[in-house]
Amino acid sequence: RNLATPGPLCDEHADAQGRTGRFHDDQFLWTRHPEAANFVFGSHCGALAARAMGSERAHIFYDHLLVKEPGTTSPTPWHNDYSYWQIQGMDIVSVWLALDHVREENGVSYVR
Repeated sequence: RNLATPGPLCDEHADAQGRTGRFHDDQFLWTRHPEAANFVFGSHCGALAARAMGSERAHIFYDHLLVKEPGTTSPTPWHNDYSYWQIQGMDIVSVWLALDHVREENGVSYVR
């Protein structure tokens, strides 16, 4: 649904990089799509995030959708989520939820 009706912060990385395939990036879906809002407010993600922080509750700050279609040659840029958020303090949790099967070669990388 978001591919058909992208938001104002949408970006098409493969096109911008002159690569084949489609690498779609959009943000704040929960404010525009009822399905995303239902997941955010109807799932246990908020309770799990609060528990991870040792807090009684958690508030949603941001959501971010990345869609990379099969055969897309554009890599996901290396990044640190914290640098995108204009916040102070360390009481924040980031949840990465894969909607497809993830293997080591196509999954998230973590550096400590």
